[in-house]
Amino acid sequence: MPQLAPMWWVLVFMCSWGVFISVTVVLWWGLRGCPYQFKYSAG
Repeated sequence: MPQLAPMWWVLVFMCSWGVFISVTVVLWWGLRGCPYQFKYSAG
């Protein structure tokens, strides 16, 4: 079990980091896409 603990924490860390990056990319694209949508809808 002690040998599996580091791998488990690494897996949890990678998963949480992946979720954080995904949320950041989605929010970044959402904030970046809003002006373009408004420009296209207004123009």
